[in-house]
Amino acid sequence: MEEEFMGEDTFDIGSSSSWAGALESEVIASTASQLSYPPESFEVMQKVFQYIQTKKRIPILQVPRDVIQKPSLSRSDEPRCIVPHETTCPYCVDSDGSLLNTLLDEPRVHHQNAYIVTMDRVIRHVTVCVKFCSACKLPVRYSEWKEGILNFDDHLFISVGLLLHFLCDLENHTAIGRSIRSHSLFLN
Repeated sequence: MEEEFMGEDTFDIGSSSSWAGALESEVIASTASQLSYPPESFEVMQKVFQYIQTKKRIPILQVPRDVIQKPSLSRSDEPRCIVPHETTCPYCVDSDGSLLNTLLDEPRVHHQNAYIVTMDRVIRHVTVCVKFCSACKLPVRYSEWKEGILNFDDHLFISVGLLLHFLCDLENHTAIGRSIRSHSLFLN
């Protein structure tokens, strides 16, 4: 599902840049058929994975306490839309390896049925957006664990606190299935 997202109610806290002009909309319209997410080619998947692995990896032993406790969101603060924070392409580099700072297109809706699972509740029907580079056409997905939410698979987002709880269960030889079942009983 590739639609342009122009809504105000997003989880993109920091950067909301306005992209004016007919040129950008022409680029978006002309490349809509070329853009695909999740990526179909192995090379594109490899680039996306490498970016997440090197730049967005969670330092699990050094997660700040405020990040662990963040997704105890009040009902009024529940995110309805999750958008990547990046404004420039993390993949476009010149011959010496430095980033070209190519602007990303406007966010596009990937789907509208994501879940955010926290220690105390499940937030349903969250819209997930992706951005595409205007030059290389590679996708950028939401990966901001510092906001307290881990993007598991673009459909399921887990609070960092809950993730650390599951890791503690694993360290104590509790099967992950039992831990998940216990958590779901707690939420119900």
